[in-house]
Amino acid sequence: MLLGTQIEQLTYVHKNQWQSSQILPFIEAVAQDHNLSKNQVMVNQTTLNNGMLIRFKGYDY
Repeated sequence: MLLGTQIEQLTYVHKNQWQSSQILPFIEAVAQDHNLSKNQVMVNQTTLNNGMLIRFKGYDY
């Protein structure tokens, strides 16, 4: 049981690290698509997830 829990935790950490590494390219892509600086794009999470909010030009998406 302990081994299964450790594997599950390792999988969770790995998934979060991968998602975290994808957020900056995502922000850069949104900025480029909308002719913005990446500093003008705001998100409410540090990882890519369903339901995350993106804000730019005063609107939430």
